[in-house]
Amino acid sequence: AISQAAASEPRRLGITPIIIPSATLTITPDTDRINSLLSTHALAGKRLFGTSAVLKPEKDPLTLIEAAARVCQTHPDVVFVHWGADGPSSMAARARIVELGLEKKYLLLGFQKNPEQLYPALSAFILCSISEALGSSILDAMSLGVPVIGTRTGGIKEVLAEGRGLLAPVGDAAAIAQHIEWVLSHPESAQEMAANAKHYVKTEHDVHEMAQKYLTLYASLRT
Repeated sequence: AISQAAASEPRRLGITPIIIPSATLTITPDTDRINSLLSTHALAGKRLFGTSAVLKPEKDPLTLIEAAARVCQTHPDVVFVHWGADGPSSMAARARIVELGLEKKYLLLGFQKNPEQLYPALSAFILCSISEALGSSILDAMSLGVPVIGTRTGGIKEVLAEGRGLLAPVGDAAAIAQHIEWVLSHPESAQEMAANAKHYVKTEHDVHEMAQKYLTLYASLRT
């Protein structure tokens, strides 16, 4: 299993799983794409917070929209960007953005190939999932030294444990907003947290380490 959360169901069935975390590959930020993002949407000089998630209930986009509304009330230079394909929550998300007057503050940018190449433009990456076996997108953000805010669920709470990120209860827009406020007001501490997280990803989610664990497992099954 890729996490303790993913191992819970096998354990329920009486199976003893072996945990081998998924690896992250090296990500090269795309400066040209970042500059295009900033110019296309007039984001130069703005402080960006973002997520990458399909617009569906399991990813809980409405909670992040509510948190964005709270933050934007006191921080006019903050803009939220959301990369992700349409899904069952698309209509509700768009309607709530209009209701809250966030048309220029919460940008639904649709599906993008390799959105992780754009993460360095963010002040923090946020994942509001209701459940998540691991949360590979937060690993991508961590590997790039971007601070991460996530919900205390599934694999997310494992990855962001021990000060590697900021955790909020599932569905708690106020707590998410408070974490965003902390990143805004404590940039140096946020970067220290991100550096700790980056080191963790490089050591615990290294592709060679993952491959070796699988080889060791396969070898044990032959004996």
